[in-house]
Amino acid sequence: MRTVAAVGCTVGELKHARKGHKWAFRVDLPSKDSAGDAKYAIAVESEDEKGEWVGALSKFSSTGDGRQAGGAEALLDLSLIHI
Repeated sequence: MRTVAAVGCTVGELKHARKGHKWAFRVDLPSKDSAGDAKYAIAVESEDEKGEWVGALSKFSSTGDGRQAGGAEALLDLSLIHI
């Protein structure tokens, strides 16, 4: 299991499509996670689920002036199981 603070992350489309993962997206982190990685390709099962994840994570992206977009103030710890 990996843990990372997602505040300041950038969320977007993958640079290259992943075969068999139609609803995947990219998360670039402001710092490395507990395993030393600073970017993820996350695949979900539907377009709606992708929209929910992207929307939730985008609240923690940086606005460029040090503040968090959408008034997000809480620190989000994102835990993923690497499979």
